[in-house]
Amino acid sequence: GNGEQTYNLKTLFQHDHPNANNRRLIVEYTANPLWYAVQALPVLQEPRANDAISLASALNATATIAGLSARYPQLKQVVELWSLQEETQKGSLDSQQGLTGILLDETPWVIAAENEKKRIHNIALLFDENRQADLLHRLEESLAKLQHPDGSLSWYESMRGNSYITMNVATLLLRGEHLNGLKEEFSSKLDVKLMLRYLFDEMGKNIAKDKAYLQQNGKRYYSGAYWLDYLNLCVDCNDLWLTDEIRSGIVYMLSCVEKDVHGLTLPNKAIAAVVFSKLNKQKQAEELLCSLREYLVETSEGISLQYPSNSTYGYNEKMRTHMMIMEAFETIGTADKDLMSGMFRWLLGRKRLQDWGNPLITTMA
Repeated sequence: GNGEQTYNLKTLFQHDHPNANNRRLIVEYTANPLWYAVQALPVLQEPRANDAISLASALNATATIAGLSARYPQLKQVVELWSLQEETQKGSLDSQQGLTGILLDETPWVIAAENEKKRIHNIALLFDENRQADLLHRLEESLAKLQHPDGSLSWYESMRGNSYITMNVATLLLRGEHLNGLKEEFSSKLDVKLMLRYLFDEMGKNIAKDKAYLQQNGKRYYSGAYWLDYLNLCVDCNDLWLTDEIRSGIVYMLSCVEKDVHGLTLPNKAIAAVVFSKLNKQKQAEELLCSLREYLVETSEGISLQYPSNSTYGYNEKMRTHMMIMEAFETIGTADKDLMSGMFRWLLGRKRLQDWGNPLITTMA
């Protein structure tokens, strides 16, 4: 915006320590801060390791690009035009705001480049149908190798399947499908429905355990917060996949959350707000957001939560909470433009070079 901003650089390079080598400072400026987000997701297309979370994040990113290509065929034409003009016309990427508006609003991705020619080349690769199809196939096959006969996924190959990894992967894939209109199954080898069946079975076992404990001891075995990840998964599922038994479980889990809602931590309040809003419990969702608003503070970096001084939340949890609050505000539609702009600015400010430092967090961002 307008005005001046002063930054203290004295702490750089270990407070100008004489042994601090390889000193380099890069200052980036853009009229559209969303460009920084644009640079992030291509990194996910080439996972750093063959673990389930990285592969699922890459699959999510690649599938979204495929969805964009199908919905906006004109984007490929624009990129081809840029490629032809890149030797003779400078600044086309930044000057054609009308054309890039679709790219920026619909989150296409391009790895950070030192010059515009490289940027255009990277964008062109995103719309190379043969390359994207091959990459999608390879990612599906790699992730399918981590799936066990019961539907669960392991972190790495040869490890046991577990519900935590399976939950995170299923959530990533379902959100990608929901947001991008993808088909129900990604491939014949990766069985998403079997993955969900495993999670729903685990959910049913835990509900039965909780009910039995309540009957024997007069109190529940699990807190209300325990059910939030299951609920968050259910609200993103295709309604056709939810049996009567699963719907009954949703009612039970929701009642547990509602009874414990005032004792939820800030991160869990954010998740609960999203769940409530997607289950058409607008009053409860708005009450939670009203409570979270009290902790939102504005600084020169944007708008974010101010956590209690004695809190021990880590970076990933704070990032996830921030994005869940943004999603809840967007779902309910109760946030003003300035609030969302401030939270978005803070989120972009947390970006570390090409991504947010973690595949799961980068995908959410």
